[in-house]
Order: sequence, then C-alpha cells, then structure tokens
Amino acid sequence: MSGTLTLLCCENFRPEVEAVVAAEGWTDVTVGTFAPRCGRPPLTWSELRPLLGPADTSAVVIGNVCLAGLDTATSKASAVRLLRQEQCFHMIAGQSLVDEAINRGAYLITPGWLADWRSKLRQMGFDETTGGGFFRESVRELVLLDTGTLTDAPDKLAEMAAALGLPGSRLGIGLDPLRHWLGRMVAEWRLEDEQQHASARQRDQLREIADHKAAMDFLGRLPLLKDEQDTVAAIREMFHLLFAPQVFCYLHVEGGNVRNDGDLPPDLIAQAQDLCNEWAWTKSGTGFLLRIARANEALGVIIVDQLAFPEHRDRYVNLALSISGVAGLAIDNARTYRRLMELQQELEREAHTDVLTGCVSRRHFLDVTRLELARSRRHEEEVSMLMLDLDHFKAINDLHGHLVGDLVLQKLVQVCTAALRSEDTIGRLGGEEFAILLPETGHDKAMEVAARLCAGVAAAEVPLEGEPTIRFTTSIGVATLTADDFSVSTILDRADHALYQAKRAGRNRVAAA
Repeated sequence: MSGTLTLLCCENFRPEVEAVVAAEGWTDVTVGTFAPRCGRPPLTWSELRPLLGPADTSAVVIGNVCLAGLDTATSKASAVRLLRQEQCFHMIAGQSLVDEAINRGAYLITPGWLADWRSKLRQMGFDETTGGGFFRESVRELVLLDTGTLTDAPDKLAEMAAALGLPGSRLGIGLDPLRHWLGRMVAEWRLEDEQQHASARQRDQLREIADHKAAMDFLGRLPLLKDEQDTVAAIREMFHLLFAPQVFCYLHVEGGNVRNDGDLPPDLIAQAQDLCNEWAWTKSGTGFLLRIARANEALGVIIVDQLAFPEHRDRYVNLALSISGVAGLAIDNARTYRRLMELQQELEREAHTDVLTGCVSRRHFLDVTRLELARSRRHEEEVSMLMLDLDHFKAINDLHGHLVGDLVLQKLVQVCTAALRSEDTIGRLGGEEFAILLPETGHDKAMEVAARLCAGVAAAEVPLEGEPTIRFTTSIGVATLTADDFSVSTILDRADHALYQAKRAGRNRVAAA
C-alpha cells in the first residue's frame, strides 16, 4: 500500500468525517473540505484541484447539487471519484430517517452548519427577522441530526429555533452510520489500490515481449485522437515502451516557432531549433532527435536521450522514423480539430451575447430564465424579474443619432452590471428594452435592487466630444414569481405590465406587478 486517499466533503460535515477518520486510525486517509453553498454556483475543478493532494493521492468528492457541474472525464486527475448523494444527510443518517423527516416538513441541520448559523442565514440572504418569515412558511420544525461532534450544538439549536420562531428538536444519531459508510469506502479503495499495483507489476513483466504488437496498435489508433496533448501523451507512452529513455521531450513547433514546455537543457533546445533533417543524434550519443512534420511543415521535435540500451540505437531510430509520419498526421488532425472547436465556441459565445451591449441575448436570457424558474420551483425559492426600458430613447436617437444611442445602451448595461450580483442575469430583449433575472430574490429585495438601478442610471453620464454630456433615465417594472406563473412569458408579461405602470406614472421610477 503506497498511496493515500483524500475525502473531500462540504465544510458542514467536516467534524463528523474527521472524527471517524481519527477514531478508526486511518493514517492513509486525509480529510479536505470545500465551502458549503449547495450548488449556487456548483463547484468547479479549478476550485477542487488544490484540495486533491499530490499526484499519487486518490480522492473521493462527496456531495449533492454542489457536484452538478463536475465530470470526472474533465477532472485532469486520474484517481478522482465523484460520489453524488441523493441527500447530503444520507451519509450521516439512515435514508429512511432523513426522508421521513423531510417529508413531514423538517429542516435538517448538522452540528457543523449550526455552529455558525447566523452566518449561514446571511449567506442565504436573510437576517433573523426575514429568515424567520421564510422558514415558517417553508418548514414546520428545525431538526438537529446530532452526531455528538460538537457539544454546544443543542444550545445553538435552541438559539436558532427561538430566533426564527420555530420548534426545534434533536435526533441523536451518533457516528455509527457514517463510520460504516466510510469504512466500506476505504476498504474498497484499498483493495482497488492493491489491484492496481499488482496489475502494474504484471504489465512491466509483459512489456518487453509486447513491443512489436504495441507499435502496430499504436499506428492504428494514433490518428483517431483529437487532442494534441493526448496525441503527445500516446507518443510518449509508446517511446517509453519501445526505447526506455530517461529523457523524453516534445517541442511544439507552430509557425516556425519552437516552444519548450518542459525543463530541457539549453544545448538540446538549440540542437532542436537547428534540426533540418528528419533526425539527428543527441550530443551525448545516447539518444536522438526526431522531426515531426506534415506536408513538409514542421509540427514538433521529439527528443529522447539516455536510452536504457544505447547499443540498439540504430534499430530504435529506424522504428521511430516509421512512426513519425503517422505521428505528424495525428498532430495535424488534432490542431485542425482544435481550431474548429475554437471557432465553434466563438460562434456559440456570439449567439449567447448581444453584440452591441455585451449582455446576454434575448434567446439565451429566455433559456436561462426557464432553467432558473424550474430550479426555484423545485427548491421552493423566490425569484424576481425586472423589466427596464430607457425613457425617451427615441428622442435621444433623433437628436444625437444612433451612434450616440448605442453609447447610451452600453452605459445602461455597464451601470446595471456593476450593481448586480454575479448570479444575476441581464439580457437585451430588443431595442431599448432589457430584463434582469434575480435568483433567490423576493419582492422587497427586488424593489430595493430596482430602485438602486433606477438611481444609478439617472446618475450616469455619457460624455460627447464638443457637445453637452447626455444624461438619461429608465423605468423599471418588478414581478416576483407566483404560483400562477406557469411559464417564462407569464412572469415577463407581469413585469412588462408593471413597467408600463411606471411609464404612465411619470417615468424614472419603479412599479411592481
């Protein structure tokens, strides 16, 4: 047994997982945590990679909706397992117990969450007063799943229950369910780790007699790879298999420029830059440089040195030359595929973005809204919609021209974007009409945001060369999701109706549906 296992879980469950690891004496298991935000937004690999540990460390990432945006295929870590739970609480308590409590209207709490419950309320957008109203409408009681890890958890529960005006109860569940669950996981990992090491030893024994077959297989599969890094990795694997060099390096060549992504000695880099033929010996005489090209255009240079058996170097060079043509074809295909993907991504970005203002397009805004409304209903959360329209915009265009009108539209989006949260979305529906989606935002908060935007726009200025500065205003309609909002168009229509109420009331103001 040579590796270690990292258990990554939400900070809310850290006390329980650490307690089990310590109690079981698992010296080959470490615990890492990520911030609890329940999938808003979901975790990304860039956040998790620093927590995964060294390259020889396996990791299990435990969560629920927080893992929604992750895929092991893009993790760039070979030993990472995502363990998505139907309910996060299932890892510390029996499924039937958890599901029964939720079905009867309980809001479940862990000691870790309860330790700083006021901060958690603020993260949800509430204080004790507003949180009390929300919780009393959403749940019947607060239930502490008491694992015994934090002695003051019952006192914290009493504080929170009193502050929110809800009954609170405690279920003493201990650590046995989690201990059993993690114990099985660790045992399975150890078995798998042993099997992997045994397989590696067997592969080492068979490698020498499989050289020629591997080379033929390589020639067949290499052109099918679509990523240049994957292609180079396959070449590296093959060269190590066939030639057993201590040094392998691939120098990327594009547009005649040689790029060194590794820690290669300067003399080898200079030799690669001066390579004019198909190949050359390294100065040490224990390796060779191989030019990779397609249609006489250099794509890269492979350098292998310190061969395990330099006495066979002539045979090695001939075999490498027979592979170089296929390698060049594969790398050329990968670069073509990359350019096509970059073009496709750019086209998708343009389709999602309003070219003039930089906010999202109408179509993309409607798609985002449709998904957010479905999510809000599923989690019984509030969501609000703002409809904005520039006041007297036609007069601005008529007086100053459409170029100046474009500057005004851009300034409106800049002001709004600066005042909104990262999770909010502003989209241009057409002309001077915009809409803003506010997730997890009730009516009162939406009215505050709208008033702030209205004031911010009124204070904005668009300077013109040789002319007076332009100032403008906007009218805003506010609608908050109700049970009667069966579609995106329903809530948009209500917000639009409120917008026209604001217009009729004199403009430069906010009205609610």
